[in-house]
Amino acid sequence: MSALRDRTAIAGIGATAYTRQSGRSVESLALEACRAAMADAGVDADQVDGVVTYGLADTVSTSVVATGLALPGLRYSVDINAGGGMAAGAVLHAAMAVATGQANCVLVYRALNGASGLRYGGAAFTELLERTSVHSDAEGQFLSPYGVLMPAHEFALLCRRHMIEYGTTHEQLGAVATVCRAHANLNPRAQMYARTMSMDDYLASPWIADPFRVFDCCLMSDGACAVLVTD
Repeated sequence: MSALRDRTAIAGIGATAYTRQSGRSVESLALEACRAAMADAGVDADQVDGVVTYGLADTVSTSVVATGLALPGLRYSVDINAGGGMAAGAVLHAAMAVATGQANCVLVYRALNGASGLRYGGAAFTELLERTSVHSDAEGQFLSPYGVLMPAHEFALLCRRHMIEYGTTHEQLGAVATVCRAHANLNPRAQMYARTMSMDDYLASPWIADPFRVFDCCLMSDGACAVLVTD
C-alpha cells in the first residue's frame, strides 16, 4: 500500500437516498450516484476512462453503466465477483489503475435494489441460488445441508467462537449496532434517519442467527453510492 500513498485521491462522492421499495431499477440508481460523484469532482463524461464495481449477481455491470453515462474514452473496467466486504478492494482496484497509468479517472460504484428487487430470502434470490448452484461447490456441501445458507449464518458461527475465546458480550455487539444507528440518525439519506435505537431496543430485538439479533444484520435497502478516483 505504501507504493500508492499520495499518488491517488478520491475527488468526488455521490449517493442516492437509501430506501425501501424505491420502485427504481438498479441501473437508474447506479447512474444517479455516478453522475453525482462526477459533478462533485467537476469532471465530464469525456474525462472518465475507468469504471469499477463489485457484487454477487445483484448489481448492474460496468458495461451498462458506462453506456448509460455515455463514456467515450473508456479503457479500464472491472466487475468483481464478491460481497459487501469488497468496497475497499474496489477502490483499491481504481487506485492501482490510476497509479499504473491504466486509467486517469475511475468511477467506483455499488448499486443495489435490495429491498424491492433481488434480495436475500426473496423468491428471485432463491431461484438465483438454484440456477447458479452457489452452494453446490466443495465448500457449500459442508454448509447448506446444515442450514448455513446466508452471511448471517456463517458469521454467527465466527461471532460465537469470538465470544467463547474472548468473552465478547451481547452488550458489546449492541454497542456496534447502536453507534451505527446513531450515525444513520445524522444522515438525511439514511433509511433509519428518523428512527433512533437504544441498547434496550437492541437487546429486546428478535434473534436471527444466535448470537445475532435483527439489529446486527444489514438492512435490505435500495440505493447506490459512488466515488471518483484520480491523481
